[in-house]
Amino acid sequence: MSEQQHTEEQGLRPLDSFDPTPDGVSPYTLGETVDAAVEVLQSLHRFQLALAGCMTPLALEAELKQTRKVAVKASGWAETLARARDIIEGDLPLADTVRVQLPEFDCDLPWDEMVLSPADIVAANTGAAGLPLERLTTYRREIERVPRMPSVIASRRERAAKQARKAASERTRARVAKREPKEL
Repeated sequence: MSEQQHTEEQGLRPLDSFDPTPDGVSPYTLGETVDAAVEVLQSLHRFQLALAGCMTPLALEAELKQTRKVAVKASGWAETLARARDIIEGDLPLADTVRVQLPEFDCDLPWDEMVLSPADIVAANTGAAGLPLERLTTYRREIERVPRMPSVIASRRERAAKQARKAASERTRARVAKREPKEL
């Protein structure tokens, strides 16, 4: 029995519920996404070894330094993504609000219609400690209550819609310009 069948038999919807295929993007589960992050880290490590051991006399110190910086950042992203996966797939408790810190304000907002980042998921899990039961939720419960679109797809669609509106506006201006009498 597949994991999806087992999950569906328990009455739980799979968490990987958004299909990006219509947007021209191959679908990946959260687990596959974490695995891809690990592969990137392994590739970066091999690249660093290759830079350090390159037998052709080249000055590669700058490249090695930059790949180290990228590796540190990527490692942090991968760790946070993996922790968020564990929280999501384990149905661990989350606070019903998430801390939003922007230059304009710093407050806790309900995330009932937000798409949270992996860091937000980890923070909401950490923030769940000591909260009363009525203030706790799970990722699965919130996604089932209010389906959400992954932010990368939403941003892509927003850009495409904006480009389409701009193109339509330009076509309209061109048609109007053809119809207007020319002044001499």
